[in-house]
Amino acid sequence: MKARKADSSKAVAKAASAAGGPEKPIRKKPDRLRERWNTALSSGQTLAVAQLLWDTVFTDREKELLGGVSAVVELGAPAMWRKVRGGTDRQAVVSIAIAVGLVTAADGKAILAEFGEAVPDAEGRLAQAIAEGGLVLVGVRREMYWKKVLVPIDWRRHGASWEFIYELAQKATSGASLDALTLSAASEARIPGLRSIKSRLVNLKGFPTHLKNCIRRAGLGTYLLELPRGDVRVFTVLNTDELVELNSKE
Repeated sequence: MKARKADSSKAVAKAASAAGGPEKPIRKKPDRLRERWNTALSSGQTLAVAQLLWDTVFTDREKELLGGVSAVVELGAPAMWRKVRGGTDRQAVVSIAIAVGLVTAADGKAILAEFGEAVPDAEGRLAQAIAEGGLVLVGVRREMYWKKVLVPIDWRRHGASWEFIYELAQKATSGASLDALTLSAASEARIPGLRSIKSRLVNLKGFPTHLKNCIRRAGLGTYLLELPRGDVRVFTVLNTDELVELNSKE
């Protein structure tokens, strides 16, 4: 037991060191912001928060990039965050606090503003997702990226095909399959059978050949996308013009 506590203490110290620059509290600003910052800074360096990030926030792809669960102890929360999601030391501390519910997004934004920084936005995560080379879709904009390249298809002319791949990708982020009922509910128009839509989709000029082989029948009237869950990222644009990542726990 003593050895385990000693290991934990070392890990916390290592995580604190990894946090780097943001060791100074906010001194000139309202007590509430100073308290929120100090909470984010101290709690974000604990093993409990590092484990919580691993269990509930990081995607499968991010866990692969971190080299496995040993990163929880070996790196700690701030270093893990910076490695897979980037940003400055302070941005990492505040983003972690927001992700695990220690501070609100509004308070996090205000804290970073006092340091002359901002919370990394979804546009940055989108750019990072594209750079990783997996399948990335952006709803409303109707953009699809594969192997870091924008797929050259006019999805406005192929609405049913877009609905199919978009809903299929969303299902893939949680390891699920797509059926006709789900697609009909998501579509604004009446759609043909899934088999017909899938056939049209994979035969569109410009649709990636390798991706065709990843769309498989999962059973009667259902399809799945055979890609690692961490290699599929889905974004959309809200009515406020804000870009958000779907199924993201950040």
